[in-house]
Amino acid sequence: MSLDTWDLGRGSRIFRRSASFALVLLAYIFTVGLAYAGEGGRAKVKLIVADSVDSKSADEAYERARLQEITKEAARRVRKRLKTARIKNFDVETEAPRTVRVSAGGGVSHSLLAGIVAPQGRFALRPVEPVGERWTKISTKLPAGVEVRQKKGSLEAEDAYLWSRSRAKLAKAIAQVDAGAYEIETYPAGGGWRTLALAAPVATHKDVAGASIRMGKTGDVYVRLTFRHKVSAAHLAARTHRTFAVVLDEEVVATFQRIDTSFGSSLTVTAPEHLQSDRARKLWAQQVAGRLAAYMTVPLIEVNDD
Repeated sequence: MSLDTWDLGRGSRIFRRSASFALVLLAYIFTVGLAYAGEGGRAKVKLIVADSVDSKSADEAYERARLQEITKEAARRVRKRLKTARIKNFDVETEAPRTVRVSAGGGVSHSLLAGIVAPQGRFALRPVEPVGERWTKISTKLPAGVEVRQKKGSLEAEDAYLWSRSRAKLAKAIAQVDAGAYEIETYPAGGGWRTLALAAPVATHKDVAGASIRMGKTGDVYVRLTFRHKVSAAHLAARTHRTFAVVLDEEVVATFQRIDTSFGSSLTVTAPEHLQSDRARKLWAQQVAGRLAAYMTVPLIEVNDD
């Protein structure tokens, strides 16, 4: 796996959820060819606003007005995402009954554009629990290609985790383990993938007030997340260092450690270590900040524009 690879879609380029609505979740793999469109070209995305209302009104005029309103609101949120992601020269148009058309120039690719506007923006800030003892107990039963590794600088059994070069093999091994109260996710590490045991969220998209792309003194890009109120994880058991995961649309997009479990009203989210190039970090920030800027209350479905 390239160090400039970031998969936001469960290991595939385009991930379609098989839920009640077919939400298209972008997965971009960072290469020059996928990240940017040709000179002068415009990337285009066609979205259908999923109608979540089960019982429709018999009044056709009312139904048309209702669908028009939710489509306009979806378009407004798409525009906010694109502005936050610093996408220039974009157009967002609505069509009856519930279609949103998005296009962007400036060399923006379809992959990047879809990754910003199509996902729902479901966010969760979740503590990472040290459950290494579970892994050490089953170390002799692990399939080939999956191994137990230790957190750097730690000899504590609870800091162990599962690792594999293959995400598919690691996922298969996880499926055979009783995770208890935790949800086990995978995350890029050491040229492969590692496990993260996630506890219940301490904040979700309902707590998010906004997001922005910032640049540090050294030129590194990061995402600044602001909350509607102060967020604290002080009720968690105290540890010298606690790790947290930033989960966006069911994918861990960043992790960080901090001693103070009171986050206040804002949070700085930096790109994962495996994204080593400036361009890869920028693309990561555009997707993460864009999605966080506006949660889609009504899911959007990306469809082919025939």
